[in-house]
Amino acid sequence: MCKQHRCDKAEKDGKFNFPSFLQHEERMRLEEAYRRTSFIVRSESDSIVRRVGNPAPEMDVILNEKSVEEWAFVTACNPRSMNLPEEENRARQESLEKLVSQRGYAVMRGEGVGDGGDWLPEPSLLILGISKKAAIELGRLFGQNAVVAGRVGQAVELLWCLKD
Repeated sequence: MCKQHRCDKAEKDGKFNFPSFLQHEERMRLEEAYRRTSFIVRSESDSIVRRVGNPAPEMDVILNEKSVEEWAFVTACNPRSMNLPEEENRARQESLEKLVSQRGYAVMRGEGVGDGGDWLPEPSLLILGISKKAAIELGRLFGQNAVVAGRVGQAVELLWCLKD
């Protein structure tokens, strides 16, 4: 069993019927794709770029200003890395935004942009004050393989949403 990538169990996931496990090679390929993605939030005056495995000192400033200690970057688009039509992705993202708002989180809109240009940028939300557990649950709810998260003073983490 590969504990790092949790590659050994299966389960059906909602309307898309995607397996919750991935073969080790596929999990490694996806992890590399996440590591080659910039998770970007643009404000009126600046852009904040985060990458998996790197520290995010700009995020610490925002977290301190908002009096929260953690954050996550979540999308509802392209569940299980399967391209959906733009209209469907837009509706899914609107549902995510509505749910996050109902739960009372502060958010900033952003996007995930891959280095290779072979994947369209995905609209995403930077959710402030959300725990890792809650972020993973949101990712699961919207059929995501993983979400990106962090805490004050720590490097950006890739969190797999697939169930054990």
